[in-house]
Amino acid sequence: MSLRIANVALGLRSTAQCLGRVGSEAGVFAAEGVDFRIAAFETAAPAAFAGLMDGSWDFAEMGAVPVANGVLDGHDPVILLAPEPVNAMFVLARADIDTPAKLAGGRIGVLSGTGQTAVSATAMLRRWGLEGRVGLAPLGKYPAIYDAIAAGEIEAGLLTADYRFAGEAAHGMNALVNLGDELGFQGPVVATTRRVIAADPELVGRVVRGYVAAIRLFKTDRARVLPLLRDHLGFDDPEAVAAAYEFYVPRFQDMPFPSDDGIARVIAAFEDRYPQAARLKPADLCDLSFLREIAGD
Repeated sequence: MSLRIANVALGLRSTAQCLGRVGSEAGVFAAEGVDFRIAAFETAAPAAFAGLMDGSWDFAEMGAVPVANGVLDGHDPVILLAPEPVNAMFVLARADIDTPAKLAGGRIGVLSGTGQTAVSATAMLRRWGLEGRVGLAPLGKYPAIYDAIAAGEIEAGLLTADYRFAGEAAHGMNALVNLGDELGFQGPVVATTRRVIAADPELVGRVVRGYVAAIRLFKTDRARVLPLLRDHLGFDDPEAVAAAYEFYVPRFQDMPFPSDDGIARVIAAFEDRYPQAARLKPADLCDLSFLREIAGD
């Protein structure tokens, strides 16, 4: 089987968005006939979305928020799969901040001003009664958010479970809330465009099969995955890497179908800006035909 090139943007250094890189380095995409090429790495979701729209890459691992935003703006992004139905995102604070009230007058680090971390932070601040009393600091990458908290430059940040384990161990950071439990937003997704599907459905099918195989590898071959995951995260502490791995093994779905409820919650976050959001359905954001074929549905 000849390899077909897939140009992919990988959003972040997190276990939730490690499957493309781990699967590629372990050879599972090649086994499915895919020459998996990382066209961009550590691109926050707005940049990943922009690259999909202008054709800089054909696939992207990113949050569901830019997909919903893009569809509402009349573009054609589409979700192919979602390794976990609900994201594991935490508001992680400095050691001296143990309640949300202590965030007042400070700043929370987010990846960008418009992506999933910003939308999630704003929604949580509203629930805490702190909207307008806490600023958002767009820092572009998870390591930058983490380092800024550790250095005392910001009060808290939105970070994944990986950084929670590392931050608690190294700096005594406090997890103020699990945003997945609180907000229920869809976790990270693998997205493409309807143009790519129409132009090359065979490639799309191979990529989806590769991600399903990467999930299988992650869940069943700890010894092989851990060094790849450590390299992806860039963590020095092997115990933090192992903790992240053990946390995500049960979270990753064997068949990575998105959550209708999680996507509906993302769409609802836009209803104050887009009147048409009330008519948008989760199915409008997805093409699950490739997953269904694999599942035998």
